[in-house]
Amino acid sequence: MINAYILIAAILLLGGLIAILGDILGSKVGKARLRLFNLRPRRTAMLITVMTGFSISAFTLGVLFTLNKSLRQGIFELDTILTRLKNTRADLEETNLQKQKVELELQQAKNQKKAIEQNLALTNQNFKLAKEQLTNVSFQANNLRAEVSSLLAEKQQLSQQRKNLKQQITELKQEIDRQNQLLVTSEAKITEQDRVIKDKEALLVNLERQQSRLQAQIDDRDRILRLREIKLKQIERQFTFLNQQLEQYYQNFREKTIALFRGQILAFATVNISDPKNTNKVIDRILDRANLTAIQAINPAELEKNSKIKRKIIIIDRQRIQDIVKQVRDGQEYVIRIISEGNYVEGEREIRVIADVVPNRKIFAAQQTIASVTLESKNLHAEGIRQSIDLLLTISRLRARRSGILGEVEVEDGNFAALFNFFEQLKNSETTPTAIKAIAIEETFAAGPLRLRLIALRNGEILFGT
Repeated sequence: MINAYILIAAILLLGGLIAILGDILGSKVGKARLRLFNLRPRRTAMLITVMTGFSISAFTLGVLFTLNKSLRQGIFELDTILTRLKNTRADLEETNLQKQKVELELQQAKNQKKAIEQNLALTNQNFKLAKEQLTNVSFQANNLRAEVSSLLAEKQQLSQQRKNLKQQITELKQEIDRQNQLLVTSEAKITEQDRVIKDKEALLVNLERQQSRLQAQIDDRDRILRLREIKLKQIERQFTFLNQQLEQYYQNFREKTIALFRGQILAFATVNISDPKNTNKVIDRILDRANLTAIQAINPAELEKNSKIKRKIIIIDRQRIQDIVKQVRDGQEYVIRIISEGNYVEGEREIRVIADVVPNRKIFAAQQTIASVTLESKNLHAEGIRQSIDLLLTISRLRARRSGILGEVEVEDGNFAALFNFFEQLKNSETTPTAIKAIAIEETFAAGPLRLRLIALRNGEILFGT
């Protein structure tokens, strides 16, 4: 602003000086009575005055344009600036419209998030129902397969009986034909032959009746078999549909960030309450560990900011806690687990859990066989051996869980080297093993862990092990 005032003052001062100079020059030209372009002295003085005024204007504009960039741009680039201003206002309006659109989309996204959370809860419930239905359908399918196998065996047995009866009937017909021929050649034996023929015919009628009954039984078995096959196909279709539904549920879970899964163990402890007064404190410590585990899974950033976080996010039925307190006060050893009741995504504010309490009883004795797998010579390559070991460990884990083992299932001390060395021994063994077996190293209680030793056998004799 000060520069503008200085510029204006300089222009006024220069204009005044140039005007005085022009006046002095005009006066001198008038007095000297000069002539330019053959004009009269008066006209010449007027011409010089006009040229002086033109010079003032030109000099003033030159100084303004030279010293003031804004004025120069305003004079020569006014149209461009106005056009840019118009475009800028249009862009501003478009930006405001986009801002409103983004705010609307943000609100829609919040609504969609709420709907997704509701759908997730419904999906958890549907997944549980579908899993129960799948278990029932699998059980029915296995029963039907067993019945179909039994009916096929009965059908084969009845078919063999029918074949035997047909052979007997053919033999009796041949015998009757021979007896008829003897009647022609021997009249003396007619009476005896008639009796024999009647007996044979009666036996033939009886056999034909038996054949009819067997045929009816076979027809009934065939009809039952067809009905069972139809029902089996229906159950297989239902089984396929439920599998597809389960796959869809798994796909929905994979598309979301699941931090805690249903049935996941948040805290695990073996307790033996010697003083009943300390029962509540022991249970509270286990719940605190479960709460910390839940926070680490749901919101690890919050735990990094405050390692001594006190916020409770797990929810459990207090009546169930009181029942546990009463149960573990008897001085026996129990295993307590705090388990996630459902699937939870990152950022959840509340986690519902359930408590599971079982006596820490002995499940397996030392050296007890847990599982065994037969080896076939055609599968004694690297991939086949790996699959056999995986199958053995899978069967061992399933039996451990069904028997009540709550802790981990490990090979030896949990070191992978022991399992790898056993794999190498199987692959490079000169004597071909016929089976591999998993046995318990020591007495194992419900709290676990179950430590396994893997051994290779040939015809019941131990070759080597972990």
